[in-house]
Amino acid sequence: MASLVCPYCQTSNRSTARFCAHCAQPLRQRCPVCGADMPLRSRFCTRCGARLTSPTPPSSPHPTPPPGSGTGQLAPQTMLMERYIILRRAGRGGMGAVYQAADAHIPGKMWAIKEMSDAAITDPLERQQACQTFRQEAMMLATLSHPNLPRVTDHFSEGGRQYLVMDFIEGETLTERMEREGGGPLPLEEVLHWAEQLCDVLGYLHSHTPPIIFRDIKPDNVMVTPAGDVKLIDFGIARIFKPGKAGDTQCFGTVGYAPREQYGWGQTDARSDIYALGAMLHHLLTGRDPTACPFEFDDIAQLNPSVPGHVVDAINRALSEQPEERWQTIAEMKAALRGPDAAPSAEDAFVTGLSPVAAARVASTSTPTPTSTSPAAGVGGMNGIKFGLGVMGGVLLAVGSFFSFVPPLLGLLL
Repeated sequence: MASLVCPYCQTSNRSTARFCAHCAQPLRQRCPVCGADMPLRSRFCTRCGARLTSPTPPSSPHPTPPPGSGTGQLAPQTMLMERYIILRRAGRGGMGAVYQAADAHIPGKMWAIKEMSDAAITDPLERQQACQTFRQEAMMLATLSHPNLPRVTDHFSEGGRQYLVMDFIEGETLTERMEREGGGPLPLEEVLHWAEQLCDVLGYLHSHTPPIIFRDIKPDNVMVTPAGDVKLIDFGIARIFKPGKAGDTQCFGTVGYAPREQYGWGQTDARSDIYALGAMLHHLLTGRDPTACPFEFDDIAQLNPSVPGHVVDAINRALSEQPEERWQTIAEMKAALRGPDAAPSAEDAFVTGLSPVAAARVASTSTPTPTSTSPAAGVGGMNGIKFGLGVMGGVLLAVGSFFSFVPPLLGLLL
């Protein structure tokens, strides 16, 4: 079936489509004489020959970005870098916004474009730090490759704003999921499945030299795809840990999820992410929003008795006020969440630093074999060996004695 190409975003649509599936622009017009349905670019009706009065799309239908340096103001159909066509605003924060955009060079390809502006920052030094943070995010993400991270492909400046281009992720944030479920506890199996994936991606980030600390784990920054995979998004405040530094120069994070050291009490490290992950898991399993009473977490077992004891203990330790009392690595936390009876898997390679082959070898050797290993069986086997050696020794001695007696006997007979 022939396709109908949208004159605005160049996306291929069904030949009978009246609106573009991606940019929602009209694709057809109606003949004012006979009422026939005609493609938008048609100048004459093919049924009655009447001239169509509807204007054809202009050769440049995309507005330019508005002047100024505010964010979230890009209108639909705005084109950036003569390639990215803004379709809608997907989200907005204090200094930035995220748009869904179509690719004019690749029909049907969708991108997420993050926009940052420094208009709200009046201090020149703070403005410089904000721009530097954005460039750091772009360069850092461009070097990362993990199934639970968005892939960054481009970054640029235009109209006084900074832009970051990454894969568009279909799905919803954990915040949206909780709102859809009424804000209550989410199913245990799903939460633990997401937790394992988050442990994997945090282990990947922490394994870098120097380690990459995310510093803002919360439901808003975790997306879940229709397949159940999680994506860790928004690296706007991620930082590279600098060993030997007494404290962070900037205090970032989200109240309720961030540990005390992120408020200038000390240096953030991998254990700061462990605390934030524990706070988020507590929220998902109890429905209690930690932003209401920071650093205060009610007993999970009382709020949700279906949560196993080892999961409760794992989260409680992650939420320890002192970093020294938390899990020291994300691998330890992942193992604790899985329970004492769970065997290591090949997926633990991301967390433990082992190669997939080595991790699989550990998993295979951790499973007990069906052969008996009881002390009684070992003693019985050893006794059997001793008995066999004794019998063999006796036979050899008897044979030796026989041959030593034969020569004198022959002498007497002869």
